[in-house]
Amino acid sequence: MIITSIEEQKNNKNKVSVFIDSVFSFGITKEELISLKLSKNKEISQEELDRIKNYIIFEKAKNRAFKILSFRQYSKLELKNKLSAELFPNDIIDRVIDILENYKYINDFEFTKNYIKNRYITKGYGINKIIFELKRLGINEDDIINAYDETINKFSITEEDKIRELINKKLKGKVYNFEENPKLKKKLFDYLYRRGFNYETIMNALKEN
Repeated sequence: MIITSIEEQKNNKNKVSVFIDSVFSFGITKEELISLKLSKNKEISQEELDRIKNYIIFEKAKNRAFKILSFRQYSKLELKNKLSAELFPNDIIDRVIDILENYKYINDFEFTKNYIKNRYITKGYGINKIIFELKRLGINEDDIINAYDETINKFSITEEDKIRELINKKLKGKVYNFEENPKLKKKLFDYLYRRGFNYETIMNALKEN
């Protein structure tokens, strides 16, 4: 195998991407490049490549993952994307993710419950919007629904309760007859629907006012 190219990374001028037989293999710092005596057109054995990946790059990827997780929780897909964006090899990323899952440093179901608590309980978004957001973060719908039900049961706040809370906040405690104020009713409906609440639940809450 031949190192066919060594390219400076666009997002980190202190790191380079190493290509073996014209295929991206790994990224390291310029200091490590010098320390390992790697250069373009140099032949590299599978044993040496494995040593670099298994000891140097794996440790760097693992340490980077821990640093990322020190700021907040991440879903498995989010963390994978973060590490991938920093050009760690996919096989190394998968190994790091497996270790983090085994030791409970990442747990998609716990992540989902905390995400729902923040978005639903604290910020007042409905299930439809939350499902959409969590799916983009790699969470399957069954886990979302189960976590959502568990969160609602734990805090005893139904969607109707949350909608009434948001309406009261919007109206600043004032009471209106929506049949006499159709524009206000539509404005509130649009606001709640954009936040991801169900049509029927919104309409029922608006009838109560």
